[in-house]
Amino acid sequence: MTISFGQTSKLNGLKKALKETSDARRQAVLLNDICRQHYSIPSGQLLHYSDRLKMLSSTQAMDSFGMYADYYRALYYTGQGMSDSALAIIGQYAKTKGLTQQLFFDFEALKFDNYRLKDRQEAAFRQALYLLNLAGKSNIAGQKITAALSTAIQYRYLNVQESYLSNLYKAAFVGGNIDAYPAEKAEANIFKWLAVYYDEHEVIPDSFNFYLDKAIEVALKSENLASLAQAYNWRANTLVRRFETKVAEPYIYKSDSLFTLLDDRRYDHQRFLLKYDYYQVTNRIDKAIALAKAEIEKERRRPTGRLARLYNTLRITYDEQNDDKNHAAYADSLIYALVDRYEETSAAERADYEAQYKTKERELALIQSRLNAAREKNIRYLYMAVFTIVVFIALFSFFNYKKQQKKRLANLLNAEALEKEAAIQQAKEKERNRISKELHDNIGAQLSYIRSNINFLKEAPAGLSNETKLDFLDKIESTSQTAISDLRETIWVLHKDFVHFEELADKLKAHIERRLDKNISLTVEEDIACQWQMSSVAALNILRIFQEALTNTLKYAQAREIILTIISPKPEIFEIRLRDDGIGFVSQNNQKKNHYGLSNMQERAQDFKYIFNIESVPDNGTEVILTS
Repeated sequence: MTISFGQTSKLNGLKKALKETSDARRQAVLLNDICRQHYSIPSGQLLHYSDRLKMLSSTQAMDSFGMYADYYRALYYTGQGMSDSALAIIGQYAKTKGLTQQLFFDFEALKFDNYRLKDRQEAAFRQALYLLNLAGKSNIAGQKITAALSTAIQYRYLNVQESYLSNLYKAAFVGGNIDAYPAEKAEANIFKWLAVYYDEHEVIPDSFNFYLDKAIEVALKSENLASLAQAYNWRANTLVRRFETKVAEPYIYKSDSLFTLLDDRRYDHQRFLLKYDYYQVTNRIDKAIALAKAEIEKERRRPTGRLARLYNTLRITYDEQNDDKNHAAYADSLIYALVDRYEETSAAERADYEAQYKTKERELALIQSRLNAAREKNIRYLYMAVFTIVVFIALFSFFNYKKQQKKRLANLLNAEALEKEAAIQQAKEKERNRISKELHDNIGAQLSYIRSNINFLKEAPAGLSNETKLDFLDKIESTSQTAISDLRETIWVLHKDFVHFEELADKLKAHIERRLDKNISLTVEEDIACQWQMSSVAALNILRIFQEALTNTLKYAQAREIILTIISPKPEIFEIRLRDDGIGFVSQNNQKKNHYGLSNMQERAQDFKYIFNIESVPDNGTEVILTS
């Protein structure tokens, strides 16, 4: 079978039958069947046929087809990245009477797609679990497959590999054991996601090619252009990563042609990453950067939650090209995009909870109104209602008690893990607050200082000497370099959960070497016996402690030599010393203590239960010591 330009044999047959019939109900059935092939027709055609179905249903009083027409319009909005419009339609049908169980499930599954499109991953995960619950109450195989695939996709995002794979096999088991199941789209997706899993893990040789070949075979057989485009895209992506670009090019062309035909924005990032990687591997960096910038402009016109990922892609590319200016610019853009996305997601989550609360409130008000009416009409009915409610509450309480008992048992088994996770989250939250304060206090102050000096130079009196102007420019340059360094270190810790202790040591050495002038020598004594990892939060705090110590040394010590000692005999055991041969200070002198930022350094050390000490003798130097 040959598929071209989205005109599959199945679609051609339906369109031909539609032209030949004049019966209104038969036309509605055929229009509905055409729209059901939405994964193989361009989005513009989907909108056209759904509008025809909606018009026909309204003129011929066929309400059920009107509901399907609205579902297909919501599908169109989803494909165009217009998630708010799609969710608005879905919300209208949340409590609609007369909705079939299948159509209700389809609306809820579409809600999951839109949450992922808007990068609301927590909401998407809750929706996937809700789909599992709905499918568990149904005997429809398609629902079970869709729910299992949705849950698997979210577990992949959360990096819970065991649950990811188990849900894939759950979907595969249902799809492989029900012969009459008609949803070929889901079957092709099962093989595609299994191929993705084995491509990422490579646990069984040739499993990736086996499952991807099956995905292509099923997509071709079922005339599913969307799944076929994704399978071609993933094959091309894998070949590009293996630098087999010549072999990848036909698949790039095929997938891009199909994606262009379908005009579905849900696949935009998938298309972009393939082309971007292809340009990078073939050393066409300018084309890769131009492509990313074009995607950013497209995303700004109609946002779908991809802006932060696009900024990060360009930031990494410019960093690899050693373009510090553009790297810093896109790092700033990334931070602002992440903040905007967090605020947007938080607002959306609050709106969801408020809507749920108002719905429950209206339901309770309606129940109360009905109870009042029943009381006024007949007290006997009220007793019956109260009795029914009591029985319901008793049964609910009983089953809830049983459920809580099971939950308590599970919580007891997982208590240690939960406590550890809570501690990690608390530490992360505390560090996020600290980082936010640093960004505001340090970098904000540095930028304000730069701006004030620039304004002074712009408005400087005519008699100001060139030497003075150059001195101001040197200060501006020095402050700019410090701000860039602080921002890079903050981004470094934001992108990692753990860092090697050797990596921290290298960062510390590089920072000291960068700040010393030619009049001060640096001696490094390093003895790291083994490789081990520490949390990125702890690493950043250690770096900040010795940055503060170095700053005070350069300001006040009048030193000519600095000795950095880094010792780690075994994992999680270390000692770092920073010694100078400067003028030292008297320990009881509070003013000198403040010059060394003692309270700030001690606070950072205490947060991670490190031992911090400063030893100083007048005219015999100062030594800052941090021990695990």
